[in-house]
Amino acid sequence: MAYENGTDFIDYFPDCIEKYKEDNKIFEKAILLLNLYMQKPTWPHCVNEYKSQAEKILGEDPEFIGKYGIQLRKFYDEDENAKVSKEFKNDLYNFSKSTYDILDNVYFSKSHPFNLSSIYSTSRDDDFIIKIFRYDNNFLELEMSKREVESLINYLSDLLKEE
Repeated sequence: MAYENGTDFIDYFPDCIEKYKEDNKIFEKAILLLNLYMQKPTWPHCVNEYKSQAEKILGEDPEFIGKYGIQLRKFYDEDENAKVSKEFKNDLYNFSKSTYDILDNVYFSKSHPFNLSSIYSTSRDDDFIIKIFRYDNNFLELEMSKREVESLINYLSDLLKEE
């Protein structure tokens, strides 16, 4: 991998480092802000609004921080990076791990809002509550017996065989 700016943090995150010196809770604030935006019915379509607000807090684009915060981990203690506080490096890495996949997946979910995002289920007595989520945050919630679940599985299996 080529590092456009070398491997020194100061070349990637100069404004973020300065903001962190003023307030060491910036990463926590940006994660809380992300959680708020993700609860909006307009998520993921409001991601640019989130990024704009988070950049005011962090001093850099949160997606950029997430990407390079992870990629530069092997250089955390080399050269000029050794001078950067351990707390900053820990917070940077935790922020990056917490947010990078979310922000990276936003573009897929914006262009494929009706695709399956996730499925959750809960067992209840003799049946199941199944919740099927789409990327546009809409979902279908079903109460199904074991027999109905088996029937759905068979139907989907047959559907795949038809291809």
